[in-house]
Amino acid sequence: LQPDAMGWDAFRGGAELSLQVDDTQRRGGPVAFAVRASGAAVASALAVSVIDVASAREVAQQRLAAREDGTHAASLAPLPAGVYRLQVSGSGTSVVDSFVVA
Repeated sequence: LQPDAMGWDAFRGGAELSLQVDDTQRRGGPVAFAVRASGAAVASALAVSVIDVASAREVAQQRLAAREDGTHAASLAPLPAGVYRLQVSGSGTSVVDSFVVA
C-alpha cells in the first residue's frame, strides 16, 4: 500500500490546524499561543474561543485574520486563576487544547 494511494487530503478535508499553548500560564500575564494553518484553512479567518472549564462559560473570543504563510502568533488578555479550554476554528475544522492559569 502506497501512502499516496489513500488520498489523505480528501479524507482529512484538506484543512488542518495545529495549536501550541503552554500548559501553564502565569496569572496576571497575557495568554500567548500560536496556530499553524495548512490546506484550505490558510485562506480563512480563524475564530478563537476560550472556555472556563469550571463554569463552561466562554470567557474570551478573538478573530485571527488569514495570513499567506498560515502562521499566527497571538495573545489574550490576562485571565483569572483556573483551567481553560482554548479552541481555534476555521474552514470547517478545529483544534482544542487546555491550559491552567496559576
